[in-house]
Amino acid sequence: MLFVLEPLVLHRVIRAMAARDPEGSFRRLERLHWVLLSLSLVAAGGLLRVDALSAYMLTVVGAVGLTALWGGLADRTEPPGRAYPTLVALFLGAMSLAVLADNLGVLWVAVEATTIATAFLVGHAVSRRSLEAAWKYVVLGSVGVAIAFLGIVLLYAATLAAGTPTLSWS
Repeated sequence: MLFVLEPLVLHRVIRAMAARDPEGSFRRLERLHWVLLSLSLVAAGGLLRVDALSAYMLTVVGAVGLTALWGGLADRTEPPGRAYPTLVALFLGAMSLAVLADNLGVLWVAVEATTIATAFLVGHAVSRRSLEAAWKYVVLGSVGVAIAFLGIVLLYAATLAAGTPTLSWS
């Protein structure tokens, strides 16, 4: 949660707090981290699952995201706007949610969120070719996500008919 909120809102607030009171702002940030962590654990309610494969995949997602963010910021002559790092953070948050999902509905929402963030990342350069590529990605990705949604609905209908309605992996 903090991973997605930081580039959007908290960066400016934390910087102002750190300028006024560095030690106090560290303690407040630590408390905020624990509150957000406990809220996310309570809100998960069995919708997320961590095992060895998901831990490995989170490591891979983090390494690829770090490389993409580092490479995307390194070749710029002017300082980047807030859009690129924010979109990468949203993409990484959605991809992490997809890796941790224990429910097919949550997985579908996370994959859709990665599709939306990626479409904006593809069109980030705001050239004719990048906007065309972004629209092609949206059209092709939407078809795939719609077919996946239909499959999830049919799978839920099958589990409902079997007497145990669930979308959980476990």
